Formats: sequence, structure tokens, C-alpha cells
Amino acid sequence: MDHYPAPIPPDQSQGYDQPVQHHQPPMYMQQVGYGHPGQAAIITTQSNVVHLSPNTVVVTSGVRPPNGMVLAILVCIFCFWPTGICAIMYANQANDELDVNEAWSKYRTSRTLSIVSVTVGLLWIAIAIWKIVETVNYSGSYYSNTYYG
Repeated sequence: MDHYPAPIPPDQSQGYDQPVQHHQPPMYMQQVGYGHPGQAAIITTQSNVVHLSPNTVVVTSGVRPPNGMVLAILVCIFCFWPTGICAIMYANQANDELDVNEAWSKYRTSRTLSIVSVTVGLLWIAIAIWKIVETVNYSGSYYSNTYYG
């Protein structure tokens, strides 16, 4: 009687007794082998960021802060540029930061500097309008109170 090999179950690959993994969570991983030796690999899922380096593993949970770059650029152009430039720098650092808590901290600093820029810009506009109105009223009242005789 001929003996044929038993059929392979669908959850096992041929020649191995280990089950095949069919489903893995969606993640994006930097390919190992590229970059510099000792460089950290970054795995990102929907709510976790895992940093793998030769000696440490850091898992950061949380939601990334919103992008404060648009507001920072607008206040730099239209309001007060010295604090606007600082707001742009902090917004850029918040976008590049891997640690979520540190990214939130830099975003809040960027937002605070943007609010300061808007406040100083509005103050400068109010002072300019006040000076213009004062100049117009002064010149009108000067000629009306002058007597020629």
C-alpha cells in the first residue's frame, strides 16, 4: 500500500510546525539595515509611537498636537515679527518632536508666542489709529480757534 504525505493544514507552512501569522496591526516601520548603525527604528500605530534603539525601548501614547505653523507664520507676517519668528521655531520643533508630551509642550509655547504677537500687533495698530485721530483733531481745532483781526 502506498503512503502519501498528509495534507498540510492551512495555518501551517510546509516543513515547519509553527502557525503562520495572517493578521498584524497596521504599522509603519523604518526598514532595518538602512541608515547609520545604532540609529533608532520608529514604529507608529494609530495611538502609539515605539522608538527602538540598541539599549532602550520607549513607547509613547497619546494624540499628536495640532499643527501651529500656519498661525505662527500669519502672526509673523501680519502682527509682530520678533515673537512670530520664535513661534515658528517652536511650531517646527513640535512637528519634529518624537515624544508626544514634549511635542505638546512646544506646541503650547508656540501658541502662547502667537497670542503675544497678536496682542502686540493689535496694540501697535490701536496706537497708530489713536495718533492719526489725534493729529486730525488737533489740526482741525487749531484753525477753528484762531482769530484774525
